[in-house]
Amino acid sequence: MHKIVDKFLIFGTIALILAGCKTDFAVDAFVTDTFADENINTPATMMVEIPSCDQQSKYEDKIIALFNSGSEAKVTGCETKGMSSMLVVSVNAEMASVESNRDLILLRHQLDNMEIDGTSYEIRGLKPVISPEFLTRAKSLIKENFQTLSYENVSFEILINNDERGDVLVTAYQLWVDGEPFENFRRQPLSRRGTFKLTFSDVISDLILKNKMPIVAYIARPT
Repeated sequence: MHKIVDKFLIFGTIALILAGCKTDFAVDAFVTDTFADENINTPATMMVEIPSCDQQSKYEDKIIALFNSGSEAKVTGCETKGMSSMLVVSVNAEMASVESNRDLILLRHQLDNMEIDGTSYEIRGLKPVISPEFLTRAKSLIKENFQTLSYENVSFEILINNDERGDVLVTAYQLWVDGEPFENFRRQPLSRRGTFKLTFSDVISDLILKNKMPIVAYIARPT
């Protein structure tokens, strides 16, 4: 009986070690920043799975070391999500038009103006990017625990904040918006001071991890 229990514990430990390390990225995007030209700080959060919140101090320094100094990363706590213990890190991401030295970036993509229902709109796309240097450091740390960085265990979320004076239109595809699934979330009005929480699929995670820079959302405002 003891041998059976011992084997069960061994297999359970191996399964835990080989399980993916869940990591969630969430970035705030303000509409006025989306239509600016210069690089602008924007707040972000990374939540990374650790064995237990009781062991938070053991992992803090290793996680903070993943970020460069410009990100000003700080551990702000540890939360339990279902069966997972998630270390919470606040980060300065950057919204940029051309390039950025940050670890977590939202690149603007400018499109031609478009007339929608008789009104002219200027349009920007948003492309989440994780710097290759950050990914290299993260993969090295995860490898120490016999794990791999897989899109299946990484999620991305953008909170669109409308700080304009009027409504804007938001378009995205095959995602969750405020927790509800959508195949086509097209030209949906976002009122002043309103928010949309966009949560993206595994496919988007895979593209971001492979540095493909997918456009995940489009924002249109009247000219």
